[in-house]
Order: sequence, then C-alpha cells, then structure tokens
Amino acid sequence: MRNFLGISWLVLFAPLFLSQSTICAEDEDLKAQVQRMQAVLEAQQAEISQLKAQVVELSREKASPSPERPAPTVSMANTPFQDKGLTPNPPGITSEAREGETPFWKSFKDVLGDIRRKREKPEPLVIKVGTGTLNIGGRLQTWYVHDSSIPDEFRIRRAQMNLYGDVIPSVKYTIMFDLAKIQARLPRTGSDGRATVDRDILQDAYFTLGFLPHHQIDIGQFFIPVVEEGFRSAAKLDFVERSMIARTFGNRRDIGAQLRGQWKYLYYQFGAFNGEELNAKDENEDKDLAFRLIGTPMRGLELGGWYYKGVKDMGARAGDAEKNRQGVEFRFDKWNWATKVEYAWANDANVNKRGWYAQTGYTFWKELQPIVRYEVFDPDANGSRSAGNKERDLTFGLNWFLAGHNTKFQINYTIRDEGRNEKSNNQVITAFQVAW
Repeated sequence: MRNFLGISWLVLFAPLFLSQSTICAEDEDLKAQVQRMQAVLEAQQAEISQLKAQVVELSREKASPSPERPAPTVSMANTPFQDKGLTPNPPGITSEAREGETPFWKSFKDVLGDIRRKREKPEPLVIKVGTGTLNIGGRLQTWYVHDSSIPDEFRIRRAQMNLYGDVIPSVKYTIMFDLAKIQARLPRTGSDGRATVDRDILQDAYFTLGFLPHHQIDIGQFFIPVVEEGFRSAAKLDFVERSMIARTFGNRRDIGAQLRGQWKYLYYQFGAFNGEELNAKDENEDKDLAFRLIGTPMRGLELGGWYYKGVKDMGARAGDAEKNRQGVEFRFDKWNWATKVEYAWANDANVNKRGWYAQTGYTFWKELQPIVRYEVFDPDANGSRSAGNKERDLTFGLNWFLAGHNTKFQINYTIRDEGRNEKSNNQVITAFQVAW
C-alpha cells in the first residue's frame, strides 16, 4: 500500500518538477542570448567611437595641414616638357600629386567643376515683421563699354534693392529700388543711346493676390507683358543689352492691374495700364490693354504671341495718338541649347515700326555659354527713308556662370550696320553681376 501511494505521488508531481526544470533551462537560454546581444552592442558602440575619432582627426588635418610633410618626388618621364628641355614644376612643386590632391595642370573643365562643387547656397534669411514676412534681395551690375563713337567708360548699370514677402500666404508684395538711376551723368538707357533714361529710383511696387485657382492678380507698378525679353528680369538676360525690339516696345513699367493664369500647357497675362509708364499719373480716361498667350507643349518649348493697344496724350494741338503693337515669340531651352526668336510690329501715331531677332547658344559644363544674336529693326517701315533707317546688328557673346545668373561674367561684341547712315560704332561691353 505504501509503495502504491509513493508511486501515485510520483506520478502526480513529476510533471510539475519537469516543467519547473524546463522553465529554468529556458531562463538560462534567454539570459545567454541577452548577454550575447549586449556584447554585440558594446562592440558596435566601440566601432562607432573609433570612427568618430578618425573623423575628428581628419578634420584637424584638413584645418591645419602639417607643413613638415615631404613633397612627392618629381617625375618628368613621358611629359611634354621633356622634349622641349623645360622644367614642368618650380622648386618644391612636383608633377605627381599626393593622393587626394588636385594636380596643378588640371583641365579647365575640371577647374570649373571644382568651382561648382565648392559653391554653397545658403538658406534665405526671412525676417519676421509686424504682420507677415520680409525678404531682402539685391543686384549689382557693372559695365565697361568700349565704343569708337563715344568715350570708353565704366558704368554702374544697376544697383537694385528688393523687398518682398507676404502678409498672409495668399497676399504677397514686391518693392524694388534702383539706386543707379540717380547717377547725374547717366546719358541713356541703352548702350547705343536709343532711348531716354528714366531717373526714377522706384521701379517695382505691387502686390500679388493668389486667391483664385491657377490665377494670380498683380496690382501696382511692374513690367508690361510685351516682348518676352523686354519684361524678363535683367538678372537673367542672355546678353548684356536687350535686343532693339525689346528696348523699343518692351522693357517698360507702368501702373495698372494684371491677371495671370497658368496651367500645364498654357499661360496667359491680361492687364490694363495707365499708359504713361512708371511713376506718372494718367493724362486721359483711356487705359492701355495688354494680352499675352503662351503655349508650352513640352518642357523647354514655348510658343505664343502678345498684343498691346493704347492711347498716348500728345497735347492739346496734336490730340491723342494710338499705340497698336503686336508680336510673336518662340523659345526652346533644353539639352543645353537656348534658342529664341521674336518678331514685333507696331503702328504708333501712324508710324509703322517692325523688327525681329534670332539667337542661339549652347552651355558647356553648366558654366560657359557662347551665344550669338542677329537682329533687324526698322523705326519707319513705310517712310521714304526706310532703307536708310533700318539697322542690322550681329552680336557675339560669352557668358560665364559662376553661380548661375546670380554671379556671372558676360562679354559681348556687337557689329552694327545702319545702312546709309553707317557710322563707326561697333561695340564691346563687359559686365559682371552679383545678385543675392
């Protein structure tokens, strides 16, 4: 009986003892796994600390390179200098660069690439004001003009300060001053003296409303939408000077309102203006109207045209003179090619004017752009002196983009042909521009 009871107790409690031992074994396995994971983590942390120390050491070496490092040996084998008996390197400079250093004979393309890689574009500084935000920008552009018909001169062509921002996200403002306009001796707008210079410091002053889908409304003083090159920002011009039709019909600011609409393949502008140009009150009840329509069938391709109609007060005796102007435009900017063609014709106070230009350029390495433009302008197409008044200009240019259009150097050579009024006035203009 006792044996039977002992066996019974053993049968009842044996599973409990076995499960307890199993749990203990599992606990030991978990502890071992945790210990192994901790060891791996500690090893990884040690590797990270070692890498950090190496980075700090490399930074110190770059910040203060050791002057005691010996220069590599000079190797003149298989160099173009060897045949001419020339020494390729001055004392202390070798033709075999240390690993990671730049050889001094590096190609011009690589030099431009280094400049581009070293440029850093800082984040714009946004100033908090009473209501909304304020951004400050500017542009400084200097010229040197060589022209046989006028004295050579240095010029401060533009010294602009821009204030722009928003009051609320859908209400933005822009104000731009050009301090170069107050120069006492500034004799002309263009380098050829075609137009009279405005001496108004205040250039742009308008606000933009963005409440409507796909649309914006500009109200104030700004460029009229006539001739693409005419109202293109001066900072992004392909040549130092605008074309003749852009200087004649475009490149004009006026006070008014404009509606702009934009979709994927279509863009338009429609505006009403005083017609008296910048900083001037309206002299009549009529308003000048401007309309521009552009199609964009693919990225980099633009096709379209514009129309402008207005009235100019010519005084009590002369009365009002009508302004009827229109033009077409084509622009292709893709695969490093930049090609543009514009044609414009007008009837201003019964005087017919017409002109066109075509230009093309190619950008190498995102830095250098040789470019050429041919243009024709006739200020009196139907007049008896039309053949003598017509001018044909051929301009060769080179743009060097150090930081895109924000920092660039330009040089243009223009060959002029004035027909029967031919004179010696071919021109070379160099320009340097910084925008921020």
